Amino acid sequence: MKKLILGLLVLGMATISHAEMDVCLSNITDSGATLSWISDGTGTCKVNYGVSAGSMTMTGYDIRGSKTVSRIHFVAITDLNPLTTYYYQSIQGNKQDGCGTFTTNHSLVPSGSYLAYGRVLDGYKPAVNCMVSLWLEDGDGNGNQSKSNVASCLTDENGYWFYDLINLRTQDGKGLFEFSKQGDLLYLDVHAEEGIVVKTRIDTGACMPARDMYLK
Repeated sequence: MKKLILGLLVLGMATISHAEMDVCLSNITDSGATLSWISDGTGTCKVNYGVSAGSMTMTGYDIRGSKTVSRIHFVAITDLNPLTTYYYQSIQGNKQDGCGTFTTNHSLVPSGSYLAYGRVLDGYKPAVNCMVSLWLEDGDGNGNQSKSNVASCLTDENGYWFYDLINLRTQDGKGLFEFSKQGDLLYLDVHAEEGIVVKTRIDTGACMPARDMYLK
């Protein structure tokens, strides 16, 4: 499978063709994580997981429902323990897609809100159930002078994505990512069911809403 590449782009948009994507870990907190991937064909999906490779007895399903048939698979696992390593096996239909581990983060409580949102369009129609990966990078030398961890979400029935940036963490997961409400950079990668990927970056002062992104 082709791996997700989180590219650093100049201001603007880029559209590329993309077929498959290995399991991407995002939204890792003290009690949850999201596993998402794109398969070469449509099917249902699930993720088996546990605290050892021999005891992956818990199962998570696509957030859209266990019977969802798609090439894009989006599984959010909850009720995890802080600072714990979990083993996982992703499954699409009856096929094992990938396996690995992830470790949950420290317990942190964000305060306030800074809700970034935007819309993805397929021509003039809403682009539904696209996978949106996003992260912040320092642009003004204030706050955390690096990149945040990666978050993700799906576009809704109107093509909109939403994410509260105060939930982003440092890459080591030990702290919340401190950012400026203007002057830092928000990166967005949009993956569509048809295999199209659209990438852009915007200033944090221009993400409420962000400009529309077009698949074509």
